Amino acid sequence: MSIRIMRTAWFGLLLFVLTGLGIAETNKLYRERIYEPMVMKQSLLQEFYGVPVEEMYLYAWSDSTQSWRLMPFQVDERIIMANPYDPAKSRFFYACSDQALDDGLFDEDDELVFMIRDMGDQAPPKAWIDNAEAKSFNKRLEIRVYDPRSYEKSAFAYLFRSSTITESVPTPYQFTYYPDADSLCSKYYNVAIDKNFGILRSIQLNPPFGTGVDIFDRQKILLNGYGDFGVVGIPFVNTNEMYLKVYSDYKGYTKNPVVRMVREVRMTIRLGYTRLEDAMAFFVAVKFYPFSGTLEGGEALDPNSLAEAFPEAEVYLELYNLRQSWDLSPAAAGMRFFSKRNNGLVVDGVADVPDPVIEKPINEWMLTAGDQGAIFSMTTFPDTVADAIQLYFYDNSSGGMGDAHIFKGAKDTGDGKSYGDQGFLMSVPKSLKLGFLMYFLPGTFNTREQAQQLADYIEHRALPVTFLTGVEQVEEVIASHFQMLQNYPNPFNAGTRLTFQLSRPQHVVCTIYDVAGHRIATLADQRFGSGGHELSWDGRDQDGRSLPSGVFFAVLQGASFRAERKLLLLR
Repeated sequence: MSIRIMRTAWFGLLLFVLTGLGIAETNKLYRERIYEPMVMKQSLLQEFYGVPVEEMYLYAWSDSTQSWRLMPFQVDERIIMANPYDPAKSRFFYACSDQALDDGLFDEDDELVFMIRDMGDQAPPKAWIDNAEAKSFNKRLEIRVYDPRSYEKSAFAYLFRSSTITESVPTPYQFTYYPDADSLCSKYYNVAIDKNFGILRSIQLNPPFGTGVDIFDRQKILLNGYGDFGVVGIPFVNTNEMYLKVYSDYKGYTKNPVVRMVREVRMTIRLGYTRLEDAMAFFVAVKFYPFSGTLEGGEALDPNSLAEAFPEAEVYLELYNLRQSWDLSPAAAGMRFFSKRNNGLVVDGVADVPDPVIEKPINEWMLTAGDQGAIFSMTTFPDTVADAIQLYFYDNSSGGMGDAHIFKGAKDTGDGKSYGDQGFLMSVPKSLKLGFLMYFLPGTFNTREQAQQLADYIEHRALPVTFLTGVEQVEEVIASHFQMLQNYPNPFNAGTRLTFQLSRPQHVVCTIYDVAGHRIATLADQRFGSGGHELSWDGRDQDGRSLPSGVFFAVLQGASFRAERKLLLLR
């Protein structure tokens, strides 16, 4: 055997071993982002506008089995309509309650929801699901989801249309919502929401993620300040007894969730025994996914925002302090708390000395993990959200508050004990915009490195792009296909990236122009192979001079295509 043959055999054996270890699959995004949901809306799904939602099916292709697999997914219909509590204003409602009904057709308001972990490989051009009607429509939409820092790190799903598919959409996450109890049960976690205050009151991490015990006491929101609400009986307010309260009987929720449950209520601020619904009420939406949940809602508190939000009422509110935190129960004893500056504080009801510093930009994560399971939260605030902000962490089995000197006279709520009570304390907050992102994870997710990796994924969320292909003309479509994505980031400061896809090798020129049409720089003037490519621009002209803030245009020109994207440079 020659040396060349021996080297070839050795390289083949090494490649086989590496593939078996998974090293050759580093570009499989669905193996990496196993907890990340994908929500697609509007322009990327135009080809399915007007299609009955019941005729839309999402499939994944497997290279290893050379077969299709129906994915867990759902289409959430939304409709823009008059706000029933303020007819002069319109807003989106999810078509999941009597107050928001839609026509059953997919349109630009609706959302396609699925998990990246359920996606698959890129299907061959002529691979098609075994359904005659799907083929008769002669179109399938390839959805490519990619890491914004590496276009090649991707996952794929395919959207088909048919009314004759009999296979049921898989429901591996086992969502069940009980509206009367306001609780959600799923395969990996159970949560319950307080019916009066609209905030979380119970979290259980189910086996194999955790032990299934309720580790949560309650979510706490504490405020103090001064205000004039123009409400008879309370012309002025200076109190520690401000808190949120569910207002009205309105509740919208997803009736048959597969990968997402949306729950929406109206809330207001309560001062002592008086609710301010006549002066201030707002929508709060909670969205639960298989491994995470988000909360959005609230109002800005500056005078101009309040006057715009409540034009019929004389509303003035200035908050001195605001604390939002998550208090765990004694069942969480033994878990450990991690953040960017704290490494493994033991949750045991014994006082700690945490590092309270929160760095700017405010993008803070927290992780509490143990045999009971793990909960990870990440919150992003604008730097102007308050005059000052710090991490709040209080561990004391005797109860009380770590900020009693600030909220003087206020009483602790919940079970009267504090186990790993964690969150944010703001001085002179400028907003009552509520928001959180929480992940429900296995107890083995228990290191700062794992938490930082998840935070990195959240900061650089995967992005989708779509390609339409047909059955009969698939070869011609692929032969002429070209795709240019919007630059990322946009707006940008130090630099931005332009990504494009070619189906065949060709010469490509990429040029930057200003708004007057003057050529600023040429990023590329060369031949590129088929596949994905990326160009970068640092905001400088052809001579290397830094340009001021402004609008610019990137023009990509090939043999059979021309594409243009608007770029916004902010210095």
